Amino acid sequence: MRLFLLLKLALISVTLFAQKAVIQMPNGVTLPNLTTLERDSLLKNYPVGTIIYNTSNELIEVKLNNKWSPIALPTCITQSLSTPNLALNLNSTQSVSNYVDIAESVPLADVKKIIPYNLPKGTSFSTSIVQNIYRLNITAKPTTETGTFQVDIITTSNCGISNSSTLVLQVNQPVTCVSPSVLCNNICVDIQTDKNNCGSCGVVCPNYPNAITSCVGGNCTIASCNSGFANCDGILANGCETNLSNSTNNCGACGNVCSFPNASTVCVNGTCSIGACNAGFANCDGLAANGCEVNLTSSNFNCGACGVVCPSGKRCVSGVCVN
Repeated sequence: MRLFLLLKLALISVTLFAQKAVIQMPNGVTLPNLTTLERDSLLKNYPVGTIIYNTSNELIEVKLNNKWSPIALPTCITQSLSTPNLALNLNSTQSVSNYVDIAESVPLADVKKIIPYNLPKGTSFSTSIVQNIYRLNITAKPTTETGTFQVDIITTSNCGISNSSTLVLQVNQPVTCVSPSVLCNNICVDIQTDKNNCGSCGVVCPNYPNAITSCVGGNCTIASCNSGFANCDGILANGCETNLSNSTNNCGACGNVCSFPNASTVCVNGTCSIGACNAGFANCDGLAANGCEVNLTSSNFNCGACGVVCPSGKRCVSGVCVN
C-alpha cells in the first residue's frame, strides 16, 4: 500500500510538471510550418493544455483535446504618455488640490493602471476619467513637504508591456497676498481692478458693446467708448449703444437733439442739418438756425416760392398773389 501511494504521488507530480511545460519556438515558426515527423517528435509527449510561445513570449498555439490550435495574437498597443508639469501652492490653513490630464493614444480599455508614487509627505492622489482622458488629482495638506518632486506614472498595455512617464511636481510654500490683493487660483490678484476677478475670484467682466471694459472698486464698468459711440442711456448691459454720428437725439454728444422749425432733421457725422421743409414752408434765408422760416402760403415776399414778391396792392393767399 505504501509503495502504491508513493508511485501515485510521483505520477501526479510528473503530470503537474508536464502540464506546465512550455515549448519556445523562433519568431514566425508555428506548428503548421513543421513536417509531420517533426511535429510528432516534438509534441507527442506533451499532455493536453501544453502551450507554445515564440521567443518573444507571445502565445501562439495551445494543445486542446490532443489537437494543436493556433492562437490569434492581439495587436500589442502601447501608450504614449503626455504629462505636463504640475504645481501646488500650499495654503497655510486648508488643503489645496490640482490635477493634470494624462493624454493616452490608446483606448481606456487597453490601459490597465496608473500608479503615481514618490509623492511628497502630506499629499494624496486619486484618478478619474474625464472625456476618455485619465486625470490625476493631487491634494496637499498645509503641512505638506515643499520642493520639486518627480512622480513616476506607470501604465500597462494590453500586451503586459509597462510604460513609464515622469511628472515633475512643484510644491511651493503658501502664497501670502498683500491687501487689497487676494489669492485666486493660487495667484494674488487685486479684485478691485482685475477684470477677470472683479469684486471676487472668478467674476469676469463682460465685453460691453462698442466699449472698453474695466473693473473699478470691485465693480465692472465701462472705461471708455469706442470712437463715435457713447453710453447715453447709462445702462451697462448694452454698452456704448449710441452712434453719435447719426443719432438725431444724440448728435455729436448725448442729449444733443436736432430740431429746426418747420423742418425735419438729420444728423450727419455728428452735426445736425435741416432735412426737408414741412409742406408750405421754405428756408429762404439759408440759415439753419431758424429752420424753414418762411410760410410760402402767406408771405408777400415769398409767395409760393422763395423770392416771389407780390406787386403793390396785392397780397399772398394760399401761395398766390391776389387783389
